[in-house]
Amino acid sequence: MTTSGGSDHPDAVVRRINLVEVLLDAQPGCPEPPDDAPVLWSEAQIRSYFKSNGRDVPPTNTGVGSGALDINGEPLPPPTRADGRYLCQRVGCSAVYSPDANPEGGCRYHAGAPVFHDGSKKWGCCGAKSHDFATFMELPGCETGRHTQQKPPKSAPSLNIPVAPPIPLSVEARTKAAAAPAAAAGVSASTTPDDCPRCRQGFFCSDHAQSAEAQAAYVTPKPKPKQSAKIADPADPHADQTCRNKGCG
Repeated sequence: MTTSGGSDHPDAVVRRINLVEVLLDAQPGCPEPPDDAPVLWSEAQIRSYFKSNGRDVPPTNTGVGSGALDINGEPLPPPTRADGRYLCQRVGCSAVYSPDANPEGGCRYHAGAPVFHDGSKKWGCCGAKSHDFATFMELPGCETGRHTQQKPPKSAPSLNIPVAPPIPLSVEARTKAAAAPAAAAGVSASTTPDDCPRCRQGFFCSDHAQSAEAQAAYVTPKPKPKQSAKIADPADPHADQTCRNKGCG
């Protein structure tokens, strides 16, 4: 059921405004129609209103009672505005529209969620950003479509905090970092046989044994007993002695 003025073209609205003024001058006793009548009513409905002296008021409720459907095919909820029109629920669009005048491309909106980081506010769909919140909310949408009463799904604004990449360590720093736990546990800080002083000197090192069997077979060598110095028997001063000089004897 068509209850509005049909086309929302500015020229058509101007023609209906002029028609209302002319009919008011011609019929001063007729009640003045609503202010939005040139927008919602067609020319035929305006003429019928003045012909009936204000008794034939066109219905303006284009909601559930008229069987109007949303763009997804579901029935529209009852309008909350007195003129029977709706406020678009898309993010970034605040247009007031009539269900029977809702062309494709008439709605401009943001499809993505806002991203807040370091005082900057950015739309996740198109990247448009601003530091001022009021300016941010007025940034024009990046997609177009038809007006709808379907509210976008609620999603928490993304903080989008970047994580700094790890700083590569030098060879010396990596060696110290690897040796720190071993040093705290009282283990040799050497990580390879080439750096181990015991291995370089050819001694067995339990930290760098080639296998568990080698560790099990290893027996700590027993220290050699100290040899006591032999005490020479005291020589008999009266006994014959052999000369130890070379060539003598």
